[in-house]
Amino acid sequence: MSRSQLAERTGLSRPTIWAWESGKTQPRHSNLQTLATALGIAEVDLVGGSEAAAYRIEQDVMSSAAWQNSEIPDGLANPQRLRIMIYAARLAIAALAGIKPQNVKISIEL
Repeated sequence: MSRSQLAERTGLSRPTIWAWESGKTQPRHSNLQTLATALGIAEVDLVGGSEAAAYRIEQDVMSSAAWQNSEIPDGLANPQRLRIMIYAARLAIAALAGIKPQNVKISIEL
């Protein structure tokens, strides 16, 4: 299937699909579902078991319930809690932007 055909089937742009193919960006979870449906395969078959699980974790991190009901132990020192919260924010931002978490840079000014 050509990039144009895939774009037509999914409603996504050819440049977006090219960026995924070339590794410039990664598809968001919702786009993975769209791709899997268009290709007639399961999402887990599209990205592999562990990667699909990672996308689900990123989706969970983005939900407000995950922040409110976080499993960050109360006894941790503030620097440890902050490190965990920054990591979760990095995952959420990467998932929304369709990029790798290591490409997200977070800066804090005090």
